[in-house]
Parts: sequence; C-alpha cells; structure tokens
Amino acid sequence: MNIYDELNKYIDINYALFQKKIVPTETTILGVRIPILRKIAKRLVKENDLSILNNIPSSFEETLLQGLVIGYYYHDVEQLFKALDKFFPFVKSWAVVDTLVSTIKISNDELDKYFNYLKKYAQYNDEYIVRFCIVSMLHNFIDNNYQKYFLDIFDICKNIKINDYYVEMAISWLLSISYIKNKDMTMLFLKQSNISNSIFKKTIRKILDSNQLLKEEKEELKKSFKL
Repeated sequence: MNIYDELNKYIDINYALFQKKIVPTETTILGVRIPILRKIAKRLVKENDLSILNNIPSSFEETLLQGLVIGYYYHDVEQLFKALDKFFPFVKSWAVVDTLVSTIKISNDELDKYFNYLKKYAQYNDEYIVRFCIVSMLHNFIDNNYQKYFLDIFDICKNIKINDYYVEMAISWLLSISYIKNKDMTMLFLKQSNISNSIFKKTIRKILDSNQLLKEEKEELKKSFKL
C-alpha cells in the first residue's frame, strides 16, 4: 500500500472540517488525526523508509507526516539541518511547525549548534520558518538550566521584523514562559525593549492567563505596567 492509499484509509470528514476552522493552510486537509500520523511515521522510521521525503506533499497530512519522519529519524544535527532546509519550503501552517518542533529531540551537547542554526533562520521573511525558530527556542532553551541563551533570545525577538499573527503569538508565548522561568530578566526586557505594542499586549495577556502565577503576582504585574 502506498502512502496516499494509507492516508486515504484514515480520512475522517468531520475532523477535516474541524481542522479547516483552526488551521489556515493552502494545502488540502484530508482529516487524518495526529496519533495515526505519528504511528505511520514511526513505522516508516523503523523500516528505514525515507522515500516519502522525496515527494512534494499533496496534502496537509502528508506535509505533517514528512515533518514527523524528519523529527523521529534524524538524531545527527547536521543531517537534521539538511533535511529541514529541504522541508521548509513546504511548510505552510503553524500546526506543521508546532508538531515538528515537538517531535525533534536535540541532545544537550548539540544545543549550541541547534541554537546557531535557529538564529540563522530567525530573520527570514517567512512567517512559518520564523515561527519554527521561536517555538524551537521556547521548547529547547527557555529553561533556567540554559540562562546563557536568554539574552540572545530576547535580542532575536526584538529584531524580528515580520509582523505576522502566528509569529507574534509565538514570541508572546515564549516571553510569557520566560517570565515564569526568570521573572526579573524578562521584566527588564519587557520594560526596556522596543517590541511592538501588539506583542507586548499579547505577552502580558498570556502571563496573566497563566495558572502558574499566584493572584498576588498577577496584581503586581498589572501595577508594574499600570494595567
């Protein structure tokens, strides 16, 4: 059974209709659920079958499947970077970005290489590549064990020029988590940086919506920014 027949076997029309409401994309949405795609991807990786990566994706699900195969298969970062470079032109959805990011696993001794790779793409004029960089930084570097990256990440966020909604949401998501991880450093950045008013408002809203902060902390934040 080829990959197209296999995907067609799992089509769920109702799920496709739901996906179309929350995932704006230029590609066809079949309606195959993520757990099924992950299962197929893991099987392909186990069989060492990477032939799907030679295809031009014809659907949202095939694009997702290619991303999952890349994430599960490549552990050597240099090979991963080559696979991502080839894959990025097909990424036309925030959902593909976030699913790919959550699947990629980077070993601690390769984090510096990964960070430099992300920095290279962070200033691209492509909303999905930039979102990939920001969400990858969030998943891998916004942690108190990696504080050496924080200032560089803040500087990257400050200098991103693209104003796309999904990029702004990614930046505000990252900054809200960094606030929880390192309040003082993030507060200083929010007060002194020239990030757009739109990103600033989204960030504060996400922080205030967090269940990880006490009511008193939220009131203190409102007071600090005169909200």
